[in-house]
Amino acid sequence: MDSKQNFPLPVMATATSPTASSPISPTDSIPSISSLPSLTSSSSSNEIWRMPTLTAPAIPEDKGEPSDMEGNRNQLARTMSQLAKKGFPPVWSREYGYPGEIPEEIGEYLDRNSYELDELIGPLSSIFWLAGLDELVDAIYDPAIALEDEVRLIPTNVGVTWILEHLFEEGKIPGPMYDRLFFGHHEDPVVTLPIRLDPIPSQVGTQYAVHRLEQLCPAWRPQCLPQEMATARVKGDKNKERLSTKILKDYVSKLGGGSFLYRVSTRAALAAIMAFFAPVIHVRNLDNELGPGIYTSDSLEWVLRFGSANSALLVFKNSDFRNLNVWSPPVSDWQHIVATWTRKSLSDEPGSVPLEWRTADVIRGPISAPDSPKNKLPEPGNVSQIVATSHRGCEALSASLAMIIWLD
Repeated sequence: MDSKQNFPLPVMATATSPTASSPISPTDSIPSISSLPSLTSSSSSNEIWRMPTLTAPAIPEDKGEPSDMEGNRNQLARTMSQLAKKGFPPVWSREYGYPGEIPEEIGEYLDRNSYELDELIGPLSSIFWLAGLDELVDAIYDPAIALEDEVRLIPTNVGVTWILEHLFEEGKIPGPMYDRLFFGHHEDPVVTLPIRLDPIPSQVGTQYAVHRLEQLCPAWRPQCLPQEMATARVKGDKNKERLSTKILKDYVSKLGGGSFLYRVSTRAALAAIMAFFAPVIHVRNLDNELGPGIYTSDSLEWVLRFGSANSALLVFKNSDFRNLNVWSPPVSDWQHIVATWTRKSLSDEPGSVPLEWRTADVIRGPISAPDSPKNKLPEPGNVSQIVATSHRGCEALSASLAMIIWLD
């Protein structure tokens, strides 16, 4: 790979006929999910993928070492073979598949891109045990805690503890346990998250509608946000490809043509960002590949994998970055930045953080491939990410917020 190669970003396909007055944005060159080839299939993008009958994969003999998934941030403390020996229910993994006929409750999550975008799907007891989170395994069987042994999905490149924020906001784990396990070492969080669940605004229904933002978010500050906001309430779907197709067809298409970026957040995080459109900085920002910032992607299906029944989808249209410093790093620079912010062992080399990173308002490039080898520089994956990394970048991104979709 040429160390000075820039990432190719073909012209974006529009969702509908573009309007003549739509501003040209640097993100117009980033491919939309509809313009990307299928990751595992050449069938038409209008078809909903059906899960084929899968044969049982061969799980390697346990050698007393963790899974090779150490190359990304889905590090596991225990192996799949140890899971079986302990009598825990099996899980589907991107690395090994599923050992036998896939049950319906796991099959509901699988789509044609699961081997590219999903790391683990299975009962929480098994996922937590694999990750060495024994306290959470015990909590599942504690009648005083609302946590149940439900099947959940862990995307690539985030780590199992990613799901704790969702479980906390769903009221399934107590605050002290969340603080201890998510933030670590009894550290107090920088932002105090509310214990109550944030409800969907009463005026938001299943039909596309426009409301004044101050009516939707009582604690809203004007900042650079639009005065009015398109809204909808959508029933969640474990199959993210199917959910993505529905959202694009029934809601995003009503915004007219243009280029779109997406971000999913918990409802509590949505309330915070409406008050101050800036990234929340805490220790988990070390999982962000390009450093602290507000992360978006043009791939709706990828973004939806980070949502749950207590999430909100933010849709940005024609983000105008023309007067900003937008940086698309060459491969070599991108590798060192990702290594720096994911704490890989090679990231402390002198000059590993280029000057352009320090001055950029917006950075765009690929999300790292989940199979990047341990203790080596990461390799680029197939999904684009666009990150507002300065106050000016956040202002421009917030001004383009066109729609909020609450997932129910």
